[in-house]
Amino acid sequence: MSSWNVKFTFMILLLTIFMFVYYLPVTNGIVIPKDFTKHQAKLKILQRASEDDPYDIKKVCGGFRFKSPPANGTNDEPLFFKNGTYITCSWEKEPSSQVNKVLDVELFTNEGLKAILLSKEIPMPSTQSEDVQVFLNVPPGMMLPQKFLLRSFAGTVNGPHCTAYT
Repeated sequence: MSSWNVKFTFMILLLTIFMFVYYLPVTNGIVIPKDFTKHQAKLKILQRASEDDPYDIKKVCGGFRFKSPPANGTNDEPLFFKNGTYITCSWEKEPSSQVNKVLDVELFTNEGLKAILLSKEIPMPSTQSEDVQVFLNVPPGMMLPQKFLLRSFAGTVNGPHCTAYT
């Protein structure tokens, strides 16, 4: 009976070790020698020139911004909106921008995302979008009045999402 307990314990130990080794985290990284100056010629760092780079964020997002309500820096005074009302949002971009749709409107503070006010694809085939009515609904429990930002994500055909803030 005691040999059975030893075999069972040994098998459990072996399985535990196997699982631990099999599921060790794997990292992808580049090891740089301590004496980096001697080996600089061996390490090749690629830099893309922004004028030739098709993935340059300035080309992809091309001035994507809120047209209404105006973006930060365009007004000295904050805009006031009542909770539970509709606000008109619209966006604009440069003609060379790859942005083709607005994806959402979010209520944001310096503490982070508070609510998604609108989750809908809004086509943006030209340099300006149509006006969209967004229902301003501050989550329960938040103190009012308070300063908020609106954040929007825009999509492109082949790439990253762009963001705009009011």
